[in-house]
Amino acid sequence: MLLQNEGHETRCVYHGRDVVKTACDFAADAVLLDIGMPGVTGYDVARAFRMLYGSAKPVLIAVTARGASADKVMAKAAGIDHHFAKPYDPHELLGLLADLAAHAV
Repeated sequence: MLLQNEGHETRCVYHGRDVVKTACDFAADAVLLDIGMPGVTGYDVARAFRMLYGSAKPVLIAVTARGASADKVMAKAAGIDHHFAKPYDPHELLGLLADLAAHAV
């Protein structure tokens, strides 16, 4: 709802195994991932995006309760571009998305 209220078009997926297909079908510019999704982890999803898209993949953003330094290192290694640990400041996330949109034009 936060993103929709700011004018972003969104899709919500509840199982990790469905994220890549949904994002591809939707042609997502950015994907918000929870690391601890049921079925497949956010790390696995990020690796799948990396294999499919290489550097042209959608921007991957972790929004997760896993905020330790090791979690951030693992996220980066898996191909996640940005990492927000819960609780996070929604204005920071919206600012990042605004910056990404501005640079995509």
